[in-house]
Amino acid sequence: MNRFCFRVFLWACLAVSLSAQADLVPVVDRIARVKEHRFGANGQLVPGEEGMKKIIIQWNEIKGAIAYQVCHNCRKTDEDGVLEPGEIHFVSLTATRAGRPAFMKPGAPLGRNTFHVRASVEEGKWGPWSEERVFSVQDPGNAHHEEL
Repeated sequence: MNRFCFRVFLWACLAVSLSAQADLVPVVDRIARVKEHRFGANGQLVPGEEGMKKIIIQWNEIKGAIAYQVCHNCRKTDEDGVLEPGEIHFVSLTATRAGRPAFMKPGAPLGRNTFHVRASVEEGKWGPWSEERVFSVQDPGNAHHEEL
């Protein structure tokens, strides 16, 4: 009976550990916002950037997070979450939209854009990267995640 209790205890510890790890993984919304480059009170197009777009993504807040990272156009190479080249952006806790964490990528290339997000809950330590979200940047409006 003692071995059985010990095994149940080990499985419970593993489940709690996996649950805590899962709580550190942001979930990026399946809808992003695409806008033109505009400025000023009248919302004029930025001269020389008329064809450029910006994309805004959001995700769930991670309890205890002190910062976030967004990887734009990176690709996961293995199950450990190692990413191949792209652009890594640091996102402060003040970068929010409607009270939720958000990231705006100005000058997003037209076509396929991928995003991963991760959180830090301790200085210098980062949680796992989120699942990839893929958005096609085209016309202003909502861009929906595209399954590959």
